[in-house]
Amino acid sequence: MFFGMQQVLSARDRRKLGGWTQTSAKPSPLVVMQMEQSRRQLANHCFSCGASHHARFDDCPGSNQDCMYKCLQCNSWNNISSRGKTEVREPRASPVAPAPTALQEAQRPTRVPRPAVAAAVSPPLPPASPAAAPAAAVRKRPAGAPFGREVACLSFEECWSHGSVRKKGRYASAKDFLVVMDTVAAGKAVAQVPERLRLLSKKNSWAKRAFDKFVEFRPLSGGGRPGYGCTKAALRDWYRDRGGRAA
Repeated sequence: MFFGMQQVLSARDRRKLGGWTQTSAKPSPLVVMQMEQSRRQLANHCFSCGASHHARFDDCPGSNQDCMYKCLQCNSWNNISSRGKTEVREPRASPVAPAPTALQEAQRPTRVPRPAVAAAVSPPLPPASPAAAPAAAVRKRPAGAPFGREVACLSFEECWSHGSVRKKGRYASAKDFLVVMDTVAAGKAVAQVPERLRLLSKKNSWAKRAFDKFVEFRPLSGGGRPGYGCTKAALRDWYRDRGGRAA
């Protein structure tokens, strides 16, 4: 099987011939980065950015393959690189305000309770049924932080036409679309967009060039490598797979 795959890749430099096995259904970001670099080098491409040249430390813009790991102390995100270009990004969640000191508690003015005022008693409202509350209202992170919903609060058309989703022709940025979806499942796919798209393409038998790379969809953080864009039909399957609302 391995040598049959090499014939499809049409590797020209046999000195780079090698292979690996992966039995995990969900490899870590570091393993994904190493496997992608090995695949690029075997195809005689730059293992860092995927272009048709050999890797150069100074000239090549490089690519960390979104190898993101969260620091347990400061909550910052480390984008680990194998070329010594590891980036540290700010925490995504808003910082928690420090607890007041004993002196601040002592200096806080005492509030005098207001006298009770009689008010007309209105009849109690009927209890809301469980089905009335959408699952998208439950968040695992503070409001404003991405990737905190179990079910997307926006419909597919609202996500597709959102102003934060970059477009190029019939394609839209896959990562922008995931951020707008704001679901836990979408957040898990952000670091593995190419791999997830290939699996979804086989599962749903997508048409040729249902997704592709585009320079216009580069990361907003300033990275030099292209990003992935999908057609509307492909993103509709992507939406359902990542916790989209039922039509």
